[in-house]
Amino acid sequence: MMKSNTDSIKVTKKIRDYKMKDWLFFFQILAIIITIGAFIYAYLISHKYYFLSDFSVSLLLFIFGYNNYKIYKRKNFTTIYIIFGIFFIISGIWGIFNG
Repeated sequence: MMKSNTDSIKVTKKIRDYKMKDWLFFFQILAIIITIGAFIYAYLISHKYYFLSDFSVSLLLFIFGYNNYKIYKRKNFTTIYIIFGIFFIISGIWGIFNG
């Protein structure tokens, strides 16, 4: 029995979705590592660059929000992550200018 064209399209779409999920999780883990590195650098090594941790936390929150929207379909938490991400961007800009 031959498979129809729609079955192969569905399989291709599932494979593409799994690859996208893998990349999203990879970026999330990478953002966590960057955030930990920024915290170590900002608070233990050089205190005048603490705004780097604010920007890395905001990047991490935006990635969390995107993953919630795309993978888990939780739209309420997505808005919370975006609001806190914007707050950390403002905090980082405030830290740059008021050092």
